[in-house]
Amino acid sequence: MLEVPNIQCSRVMVQRGIPIRQIARELRVSRKTVRKYGAPDYVVEANPRQRMRRPRPAPQMDRWKPVVASWLAKDETEPRKQRRTARRMHQLLQEIHHANVSEAAVRRYVAHVRGARAREVYVPLEFIPGSMM
Repeated sequence: MLEVPNIQCSRVMVQRGIPIRQIARELRVSRKTVRKYGAPDYVVEANPRQRMRRPRPAPQMDRWKPVVASWLAKDETEPRKQRRTARRMHQLLQEIHHANVSEAAVRRYVAHVRGARAREVYVPLEFIPGSMM
């Protein structure tokens, strides 16, 4: 994909009536690309790399998510050194519940839940001007 300045440049050149072959030669792109970006209905995406993905199903992990979530909730009140790691949670799932879940799946879920909780905690500090003096 072309950089945004090159897209704009090719659009302007097409609008001015410069031949497509000449534009392609100057910008070192194909004529097909010049036609694509020069079309009046083409819209430049703000950030084409970031696309929303559907969450992938996790049928093995879905059964154990409430158990892991309860462990994580319990661990929040514990001292930092006493908390369970994702690896330990995976071991406990296998030992106690005989779960057939990969360690990577447990790690991903734990990271997701911990990340969501970390984002919830943020409180923006706003002060009325002059009140902190």
